[in-house]
Amino acid sequence: MNLYDSEPEGYEPEGEDSPLIQYLVATVGCAVCGQSYTAKDIDILDHRGDAWIIMLACPHCGTRGLVLAMVTDREPPRVISELDEEELESFADLPPITDDDVLDWHEFLRNYAGDFHGLLKAAD
Repeated sequence: MNLYDSEPEGYEPEGEDSPLIQYLVATVGCAVCGQSYTAKDIDILDHRGDAWIIMLACPHCGTRGLVLAMVTDREPPRVISELDEEELESFADLPPITDDDVLDWHEFLRNYAGDFHGLLKAAD
């Protein structure tokens, strides 16, 4: 469905296989009940330049919502970090921090009787 009488320049209809639809299916859930969407629940209403107007209809509770998405082919922003290249590389192969890792540290710190300086000195 297109809100314009004629297609805006660069408009290309998107189907269920479009990266935008697949991204929404994989990452967005209903704001009311949390149900995941399928490609059939997502309608691209319009698109002009980088801006997309999308309607979502929850298959579970029937809630409808509009999404305004800005989609670009631009380079991702540069990561700003205090780490140098060697330090960044040393973390690259480590597994991601899990919920259990955070809980383990929470337990450790809750029971830790020393001060923060002592804790960091012990890590060296």
